[in-house]
Amino acid sequence: MAEHTKWKVAMYCRVANYNAESMEMQRETVTLHAVERGYAKERDDIRVYADNGASGANLDRSGFSEMMESIAKGETDTVIVKSLDRISRDFLITDKWLDKMRESGVAVKTMYGFFNKMALPGGDVLRRLIVEENNSRRKRQRKPRSKGGV
Repeated sequence: MAEHTKWKVAMYCRVANYNAESMEMQRETVTLHAVERGYAKERDDIRVYADNGASGANLDRSGFSEMMESIAKGETDTVIVKSLDRISRDFLITDKWLDKMRESGVAVKTMYGFFNKMALPGGDVLRRLIVEENNSRRKRQRKPRSKGGV
């Protein structure tokens, strides 16, 4: 009898401000999506890792660390997230994490489909330019406006 491959699929959820309702909604939405798309046969085939009230500024989070340990042990070969900003709000951190997942043979799927860096036209160079532009745009949007209206 073949061994059941339970939890080869991991779901990662994160909300920045502690909110049980938002976290549960994120889990439910991504779980339904994963089962509907065939990423997992049933809910119990998905191992959920979550960080409620955790900043996306870095990867130093307990649920995220547990998921990474599972990947390192070979217990996980697919990670599903609502969107890539659940991994990190910093595009460069997310980009490095995606590189690590690709090198580890781990598929990353979002609510918006399969994410595969290699499928992008122009490869990593184009992607890094997009990431740098997005980071630059975010920094410009954060600059405080002067009181003089100029």
